[in-house]
Amino acid sequence: MEITFNMKGFDQLKRQFRRMSPRDSSRIAKIATRAAAKPLLREMRGRVPRRTGTLYKSLGLVNVKRSTPGAWLKVGARSGKRLKNDGWYAHMVEFPTRARGNHPGTKAQPFIRPAVDAIGDKVIEDLGAQLGIAIEKFY
Repeated sequence: MEITFNMKGFDQLKRQFRRMSPRDSSRIAKIATRAAAKPLLREMRGRVPRRTGTLYKSLGLVNVKRSTPGAWLKVGARSGKRLKNDGWYAHMVEFPTRARGNHPGTKAQPFIRPAVDAIGDKVIEDLGAQLGIAIEKFY
């Protein structure tokens, strides 16, 4: 799921980033994005159903590498065989599963979408503020 938004003053911000070195602009964007996403992570953790606690512990922030410039961040369940708390099944909690064979299926227990709906706008506002703070701090 991707979220798209419009930000006031974005043209000024773009000009300021163009004046910086790519390394500095990337670092500032990553710092601001992480800081702005933390409240969303807290909201998700407050809403996730806890039976064993594994899914709760798997929720986190992960930098995503892309070929396009910018700061890409995944907020949600971390998954992978090497992780202690593998949240590979988060989509089966968020959305319902149908009955198959001996398994009766499961009801949806959404926690990601309600968290985004609850504070998504605040996260976007915080991103603008965090970018301003990071630019003042490092530049």
